Amino acid sequence: MVGSFNSLELMIGQLSHEGVGPQSVRNSKELRGRMIHLLPVIDSLDDALWAVERRTPELLAPLQLALNEAHLWLKGTNESAAVDKWEALRAKLEQLQPSPAQLDDRHQLLLSNALYRLGEWVDLWQDCRSLQHALRNDDQSAWRAVYRHWRLGRLTPFIDRGLMLYSVLSGVAAIIVASVLWILLGWPEGGSAVILAAVSCSFFAAMDDPAPQIYRFFFWTTVAVILSSLYLFVVLPNINDFPMLVLAFAVPFIWIATLTVQPRFYLGTLLTLVNTATFISIQGTYDTDFLVFINNNMAGPIGLLFAFVWTLVVRPFGVEFAAKRLTRFGWRDIASLSQPATLSEHRKMAVKMLDRLMQHLPRLTITAQDSGIALRELRVTLNMLDLLAYLPRLHPVQQSLLRQVIDDVGAYFQACLDARQRLPTPKGLLMTMDRARRSMTFEWMGDDPTRIHLLHALSGLRLALLPGVEIVTAGEFEEQPPYGIDGAPL
Repeated sequence: MVGSFNSLELMIGQLSHEGVGPQSVRNSKELRGRMIHLLPVIDSLDDALWAVERRTPELLAPLQLALNEAHLWLKGTNESAAVDKWEALRAKLEQLQPSPAQLDDRHQLLLSNALYRLGEWVDLWQDCRSLQHALRNDDQSAWRAVYRHWRLGRLTPFIDRGLMLYSVLSGVAAIIVASVLWILLGWPEGGSAVILAAVSCSFFAAMDDPAPQIYRFFFWTTVAVILSSLYLFVVLPNINDFPMLVLAFAVPFIWIATLTVQPRFYLGTLLTLVNTATFISIQGTYDTDFLVFINNNMAGPIGLLFAFVWTLVVRPFGVEFAAKRLTRFGWRDIASLSQPATLSEHRKMAVKMLDRLMQHLPRLTITAQDSGIALRELRVTLNMLDLLAYLPRLHPVQQSLLRQVIDDVGAYFQACLDARQRLPTPKGLLMTMDRARRSMTFEWMGDDPTRIHLLHALSGLRLALLPGVEIVTAGEFEEQPPYGIDGAPL
């Protein structure tokens, strides 16, 4: 899925140059944004279903009914994304939702949270399918979304500026050192070595581990030098007419060219073809000197070998280092949520973290790390942003309890930052969240939609921070009444 998201970004950037209508370009951007939202929503739904199944099996019947209805609706979206069918499904999900008064019970809240996450997924999938059908039919009419969340915003690429600056400086330093060596050695053709060293260091600078690619560049350039020398000093001296010249080049060049369409052979075969043709540099008359050829064409492989060694020395870290940096960026953002910020800044943070997740998950997969943890930390952020969005609508006492939850979560991730490693989640957070949940009773707030949104956000935060604790250890501590009821100071 992530591979599809990242490739979509490259294709969308070219649509406006391919004669595609402006509405289709907008629809493509909307589709990618909602597809990215599918990842945390599906992960949240999975956790919510797992919690209901293990913790409240007696409530599985209505949930299973909702899942069956969603399954039937899902099959129908292959053909069309009719709004009336989506509305009918959403109405059934609303009918299965517990009443606002029942949400005081934690078991009913688990069921409500699962149905809410299922509804989020249904809305997102309806948008994805309707956008897909609009793009397929080249529909230029205005598109209307059914998933309308305050966190939705324009996706902007996340850039690790520190790593980018280091890559730039290491590339500049490589060019300077190569130039100094060229001057000191007094090698007339050393400029070609500097050029290829600069090209390779710059071309692969954006990669987490550029050394293997530079080595491939060096290897295939060396192969091209060997192949061109065979042609110049073995094959061409024995050819006297044009048809034989064509035949001599056709056999290897056509065979190599057929491999360029395969991604795994693309770089090597392309370099071999281009460099071999360049190194041979056929002239009207045969006039080739072996020493001149070696002096001119060995500069390229030597420059690439220098770039390879230089990269191994100055950039010994690889994908794992980049993945750790992205993890710490996420922790820093979560820790910063305890600081005052506007709703617009929170929206920007949400879309920034979604884009960063698209860069983070492939790196975690390459290094054989658990990508589920990165998804959970994104869900922590999204649920905390929901808490902050609705926080101003509460009574001061409830605000203080929710603010304590946000501060404790921020302090936990700040501790992870300080320790430079992921620490166990404090079990005290569970009690803090329970106190905040019990402060938002039906008797106090009634059927206020704010209460329902906050309860779902708290339930989602709890499942994201403490997976399994809802099932395993929820009853291991004695629940205390909310602050103020037992005489404790507010």
